[in-house]
Amino acid sequence: MNKLFVIEIVKSDNYEGIVKFSNSRGNSIYANFWGQDFEIGKSYMVEFSHLEYSLRWEEVFSENINKQCKIDQAENQTAYNCYGIIESINPTVADFGDLKLSIGELSNDQKIVDEFIYWKIFRLDVFQILELNDLH
Repeated sequence: MNKLFVIEIVKSDNYEGIVKFSNSRGNSIYANFWGQDFEIGKSYMVEFSHLEYSLRWEEVFSENINKQCKIDQAENQTAYNCYGIIESINPTVADFGDLKLSIGELSNDQKIVDEFIYWKIFRLDVFQILELNDLH
């Protein structure tokens, strides 16, 4: 889960919309939500789900040649080009600097842990939240 601070909420109806978070580095992360309640100015532990672009194995493991851990906003507000490092497998968790994300079962091979990767997110969604009152 990721410790994040809510700075903006744009609802498309009573149940869903886009939330803008700030992380400890001061960087912004936009994500879609449905059914969760957020308040501006409050901190949360956030777990994300996502729809990813289909990438070839070679792209995942060769496109992060600079060994970066960062996310860059892509085509729309909740799409990202992600550069990070594999932290664990089963499920595969990657650290992209600004967020940690489970990216499914990429491999059962322990050798991919600590490998740098490229990942492309079409849509980042809030999966689960836990309110934290004393983070910010």
